[in-house]
Amino acid sequence: MALRKRGLLLGVSVSVIVLTFPVVTVAAAGQGESTQPTALGEVVVTAEKRPERISRLPVAISAYGGQALSNAGVQGVRDLETLAPSLEITSKGSETYISIRGIGTQVASIGSEAGVTVSQDGVVFARDLFFDTDFLDVQRVEVLRGPQGTISGRNSTGGAINIISNRPTGKAEGALDLTAGNYSRFAADGYLSGPLAGDRLLGRLAVGYDRMDGWLTNSFLDQKEGSVDRLHGRLTLLANLGDKLEAVLRVDGVQDNSHALDDHKPGAGPAGRPPRWRSSSACRTPIWRT
Repeated sequence: MALRKRGLLLGVSVSVIVLTFPVVTVAAAGQGESTQPTALGEVVVTAEKRPERISRLPVAISAYGGQALSNAGVQGVRDLETLAPSLEITSKGSETYISIRGIGTQVASIGSEAGVTVSQDGVVFARDLFFDTDFLDVQRVEVLRGPQGTISGRNSTGGAINIISNRPTGKAEGALDLTAGNYSRFAADGYLSGPLAGDRLLGRLAVGYDRMDGWLTNSFLDQKEGSVDRLHGRLTLLANLGDKLEAVLRVDGVQDNSHALDDHKPGAGPAGRPPRWRSSSACRTPIWRT
């Protein structure tokens, strides 16, 4: 059993936005048929610290939008391996190990370094204790395969995972989603966004809470393990300082008191016995959205 607690991450960034990309439309016309143009939006990523079209980026990269992640049931980094090719994620207690194309580090030591970099809005998670983060109000997630030391630093031999959160909006909007399931599962996440001082100052507040009872019985300690108790919040402020200059302040905090479990593969239990798995199901329903 391991208890996980995460601290506060602070990030301040100043960026200049000068690029805009048009939407490409493709229309198919046929005799006697009426068809509508199909919009093919350009995918823009910031893998090299600047907005670029993914089709022109000379990097092996996969990008997933926030809505696509939600539709696929991907709620955090641990679930990302179901979508991203050549990505493998395992854990041991509170440690999370990530490898891309078979390259990574799985050493549980205070002096060990990760082989894959994980960052949130440009702030790098220094320890693998923070790698098991959830995707709260994210705009997109980028998975870069291959050495990324030039951009992401020394701990990116296998690749890098960049998590980009949603920015504040110029008009008031919000959303709330609720999730309920067995093992007393209850989760809620939502956000509020809009102007705070006209167009000069915009704000966005996102909060997520997830709780579930343990699903695995520890007969030796006579207790349940595998419980989830996580609270995540993020405050984003965006100040427009000029026509081409803006300042962004993000304050992100996570309190995680979950009882972590080691990863097990079927048939890999002690003495050749399979581990005692139990299934967990849940239903996610949008309650309010503007």
